[in-house]
Amino acid sequence: MKKAIIFDVDGVLVDSEQYYLKRRLDFLRSQGVETKQISSSEIRGASDAQRWELLVPAVKFRTTLKADYSAYTDSHPIQFWNHLVPGVSGGLKWLQSNGIRLAIASAGSLDSIERMLKECGLVDCFEVVVSGADLLQNKPSPVVYQQALDLLSLLPQQCIAFEDSERGITAAKKAGIETWAIREFAQDSDQSMADKRFENIRVAFSAVNKEMEF
Repeated sequence: MKKAIIFDVDGVLVDSEQYYLKRRLDFLRSQGVETKQISSSEIRGASDAQRWELLVPAVKFRTTLKADYSAYTDSHPIQFWNHLVPGVSGGLKWLQSNGIRLAIASAGSLDSIERMLKECGLVDCFEVVVSGADLLQNKPSPVVYQQALDLLSLLPQQCIAFEDSERGITAAKKAGIETWAIREFAQDSDQSMADKRFENIRVAFSAVNKEMEF
């Protein structure tokens, strides 16, 4: 029997990927930097470091830009509450009320995850929050999911992972976790490795009822 659901953040709980890509490209243009043409699917589920490597291959140049970009993000912050996916708040609280344990395993930074949870009123929903940015390996490595499992004291077969990107799905599957893919904001991503695919998180929440045997 499943006892917990482990969630990715960007593209699952909040529709933030397009904002992040646009903000980074706007910054690079403001610095006179031309980047190769890149699609959202290439960076979906990537860590901050992976995004920079894709957009700015030159290491020394990338290091200088990253320092300036930190100030740029402070003056152009994402308003998470405005990007919260419809149905997420109610769905999470419904799961909690039915005794399902909730966790986060994200490639994003812990600061960003914690700010999202606070701004969206979701702090009390999750008992475990793991950032791949704090680990030696980020997605598509399974380490972030393995850490979440350890903190939950659960086996992989006792959990479901909600993911959207190929990187995230790969990470969850390598950790041995049944993985449900959310397609709503990831229509161009390869989700073929997922065990199940849903058009949006509302449909996935409705399917949880049967899976969890309430």
